[in-house]
Amino acid sequence: GSFAHNGYYALGQTEDWASHGMEHELSAWDTSITHGDGLAVVIPAWMRYVYDVKPSRFAQFAINVMGEEAGADDNETALKGIEALKRFYREMGAPATLSDLGADKADSRELAEKAVRIPSKLGGFKKLYAEDIAKIYDMMR
Repeated sequence: GSFAHNGYYALGQTEDWASHGMEHELSAWDTSITHGDGLAVVIPAWMRYVYDVKPSRFAQFAINVMGEEAGADDNETALKGIEALKRFYREMGAPATLSDLGADKADSRELAEKAVRIPSKLGGFKKLYAEDIAKIYDMMR
Protein backbone atom coordinates (compact mmCIF):
# COMPACT_ATOMS: atom_id res chain seq x y z
CA GLY A 1 0.00 0.00 0.00
CA SER A 2 2.78 2.44 0.86
CA PHE A 3 4.47 1.97 -2.51
CA ALA A 4 1.19 2.35 -4.38
CA HIS A 5 0.19 5.49 -2.54
CA ASN A 6 3.54 7.26 -2.69
CA GLY A 7 3.68 7.07 -6.49
CA TYR A 8 6.51 4.53 -6.71
CA TYR A 9 4.61 2.16 -9.00
CA ALA A 10 3.56 5.05 -11.22
CA LEU A 11 7.07 6.11 -12.18
CA GLY A 12 6.99 6.48 -15.95
CA GLN A 13 3.30 5.51 -16.03
CA THR A 14 -0.04 7.27 -16.15
CA GLU A 15 -1.93 6.43 -12.98
CA ASP A 16 -5.65 5.83 -12.98
CA TRP A 17 -7.59 5.72 -9.74
CA ALA A 18 -11.07 5.96 -11.29
CA SER A 19 -12.07 2.53 -10.03
CA HIS A 20 -11.27 3.60 -6.48
CA GLY A 21 -13.33 6.77 -6.83
CA MET A 22 -16.27 4.73 -8.11
CA GLU A 23 -15.88 2.22 -5.29
CA HIS A 24 -15.76 4.95 -2.65
CA GLU A 25 -19.26 5.96 -3.70
CA LEU A 26 -20.48 2.38 -3.26
CA SER A 27 -19.03 2.07 0.24
CA ALA A 28 -20.44 5.51 1.09
CA TRP A 29 -23.86 4.37 -0.15
CA ASP A 30 -23.65 1.35 2.17
CA THR A 31 -20.93 1.38 4.78
CA SER A 32 -21.05 -2.41 5.12
CA ILE A 33 -19.44 -2.68 1.66
CA THR A 34 -15.71 -3.05 2.16
CA HIS A 35 -13.30 -1.37 -0.23
CA GLY A 36 -11.91 -4.72 -1.42
CA ASP A 37 -15.33 -6.23 -2.12
CA GLY A 38 -16.40 -3.09 -3.92
CA LEU A 39 -13.24 -3.09 -6.04
CA ALA A 40 -13.82 -6.73 -7.00
CA VAL A 41 -17.07 -5.58 -8.62
CA VAL A 42 -15.88 -2.22 -9.98
CA ILE A 43 -12.50 -3.11 -11.50
CA PRO A 44 -13.64 -5.67 -14.12
CA ALA A 45 -16.49 -3.38 -15.25
CA TRP A 46 -14.12 -0.41 -15.44
CA MET A 47 -11.61 -2.51 -17.41
CA ARG A 48 -14.30 -3.62 -19.84
CA TYR A 49 -15.35 0.00 -20.39
CA VAL A 50 -11.88 1.46 -20.98
CA TYR A 51 -9.76 -1.35 -22.45
CA ASP A 52 -10.37 -0.23 -26.03
CA VAL A 53 -8.37 2.98 -25.42
CA LYS A 54 -5.21 0.87 -25.49
CA PRO A 55 -6.01 -2.84 -25.93
CA SER A 56 -2.30 -3.74 -25.98
CA ARG A 57 -1.93 -2.64 -22.36
CA PHE A 58 -4.80 -4.88 -21.28
CA ALA A 59 -3.48 -7.70 -23.46
CA GLN A 60 -0.17 -7.45 -21.57
CA PHE A 61 -2.14 -7.72 -18.33
CA ALA A 62 -3.94 -10.81 -19.66
CA ILE A 63 -0.71 -12.55 -20.59
CA ASN A 64 1.72 -11.33 -17.92
CA VAL A 65 -0.57 -11.19 -14.89
CA MET A 66 -3.44 -13.56 -15.58
CA GLY A 67 -1.42 -16.12 -17.54
CA GLU A 68 -3.73 -16.15 -20.54
CA GLU A 69 -2.64 -17.21 -24.00
CA ALA A 70 -2.67 -14.52 -26.66
CA GLY A 71 -5.85 -14.38 -28.70
CA ALA A 72 -6.28 -13.48 -32.36
CA ASP A 73 -5.60 -9.81 -31.54
CA ASP A 74 -5.10 -7.49 -28.59
CA ASN A 75 -8.83 -6.93 -28.18
CA GLU A 76 -9.53 -10.63 -27.81
CA THR A 77 -6.58 -11.09 -25.48
CA ALA A 78 -7.63 -8.11 -23.35
CA LEU A 79 -11.15 -9.51 -22.95
CA LYS A 80 -9.74 -12.91 -22.01
CA GLY A 81 -7.71 -11.23 -19.29
CA ILE A 82 -10.71 -9.37 -17.91
CA GLU A 83 -12.73 -12.60 -17.78
CA ALA A 84 -9.80 -14.37 -16.11
CA LEU A 85 -9.68 -11.66 -13.44
CA LYS A 86 -13.42 -12.04 -12.82
CA ARG A 87 -12.95 -15.83 -12.46
CA PHE A 88 -10.07 -15.28 -10.05
CA TYR A 89 -12.18 -12.97 -7.89
CA ARG A 90 -15.05 -15.49 -7.90
CA GLU A 91 -12.66 -18.30 -6.90
CA MET A 92 -11.57 -16.16 -3.96
CA GLY A 93 -15.22 -15.78 -2.94
CA ALA A 94 -15.40 -12.11 -3.83
CA PRO A 95 -18.66 -10.54 -5.03
CA ALA A 96 -19.16 -10.12 -8.77
CA THR A 97 -22.20 -7.84 -9.08
CA LEU A 98 -23.92 -4.98 -7.30
CA SER A 99 -26.53 -7.50 -6.22
CA ASP A 100 -23.81 -9.60 -4.57
CA LEU A 101 -22.85 -6.47 -2.62
CA GLY A 102 -26.45 -5.84 -1.62
CA ALA A 103 -26.35 -2.70 -3.73
CA ASP A 104 -28.75 -3.69 -6.49
CA LYS A 105 -31.03 -0.79 -5.52
CA ALA A 106 -28.24 1.78 -5.77
CA ASP A 107 -29.00 4.44 -8.38
CA SER A 108 -26.22 4.41 -11.00
CA ARG A 109 -26.74 8.01 -12.04
CA GLU A 110 -26.77 9.30 -8.46
CA LEU A 111 -23.57 7.41 -7.59
CA ALA A 112 -21.92 8.65 -10.79
CA GLU A 113 -22.79 12.27 -10.13
CA LYS A 114 -21.39 12.03 -6.61
CA ALA A 115 -18.20 10.39 -7.92
CA VAL A 116 -17.47 13.40 -10.15
CA ARG A 117 -18.72 16.14 -7.86
CA ILE A 118 -15.11 17.17 -7.19
CA PRO A 119 -13.31 16.74 -9.56
CA SER A 120 -15.66 16.90 -12.54
CA LYS A 121 -14.18 13.71 -14.03
CA LEU A 122 -12.26 10.62 -12.98
CA GLY A 123 -9.47 8.73 -14.64
CA GLY A 124 -6.05 9.21 -16.11
CA PHE A 125 -6.20 6.40 -18.64
CA LYS A 126 -9.54 7.55 -20.04
CA LYS A 127 -11.39 10.60 -18.76
CA LEU A 128 -14.70 9.46 -17.32
CA TYR A 129 -17.63 11.79 -16.80
CA ALA A 130 -20.89 11.11 -14.97
CA GLU A 131 -22.46 9.54 -18.10
CA ASP A 132 -19.55 7.13 -18.47
CA ILE A 133 -19.50 6.21 -14.80
CA ALA A 134 -23.26 5.56 -14.74
CA LYS A 135 -22.75 3.14 -17.64
CA ILE A 136 -19.99 1.38 -15.72
CA TYR A 137 -22.19 1.03 -12.64
CA ASP A 138 -24.90 -0.43 -14.91
CA MET A 139 -22.35 -2.96 -16.21
CA MET A 140 -21.94 -4.16 -12.61
CA ARG A 141 -25.55 -5.32 -12.35
